[in-house]
Amino acid sequence: MLHVTKKHTGKMNGMISLSTSTRDNPFCQSMQKTDAICKKCFAKNCERMYGDRKMPLEERVVQSWKKNGDILSTEKNVSLLVNASYFRFHSFGELINKQHALNFFSICRQNPDTTFALWTKRPNLVEVERKPANMILIYSSPKINVVSEFPEGFNKVFTVFETKYINDNNININCENSCISCRKCYTHNDITFINERMKRERLWDKK
Repeated sequence: MLHVTKKHTGKMNGMISLSTSTRDNPFCQSMQKTDAICKKCFAKNCERMYGDRKMPLEERVVQSWKKNGDILSTEKNVSLLVNASYFRFHSFGELINKQHALNFFSICRQNPDTTFALWTKRPNLVEVERKPANMILIYSSPKINVVSEFPEGFNKVFTVFETKYINDNNININCENSCISCRKCYTHNDITFINERMKRERLWDKK
């Protein structure tokens, strides 16, 4: 059974999501060794904090993310009923393989009244011609301060910017502090580029 996260803090407060582990994803592990934003992966830090400190509840959460990845990447036509208007795939984690993406498509079709958003850096794993109407595909720019090209079949591009770069280049930051009230990423609209200010800049710069 897939584990769904119903309690979020910060800008995700009020949202529901399904995540997978970065520890068991070869793509995540390789990207964390590059100059991509993955080098400062928030999900990795959360998993390390929850897992290594051996907190019983959080350890179960991390194990649930691993189990989600195992199910989504190996089984077919995975089922999940969602009671929400908006749902995020991967508040933590990344696609593992094509079966993973196809299972997300299947979940979307099972819940036609819910709008799903998927952030990914792996458009090669997404068969966009099979994308359900209630899914929004968002390409997550791999590098900080660099807006990526628009992958074919995707709906939006999401990019993170540092404060200094924002000020020096007059970048329009249109990612607000609450996903549930903003919903730019969860709505079919003409806003195709979503720009977010990097959080915890001082903390990350020390790593």
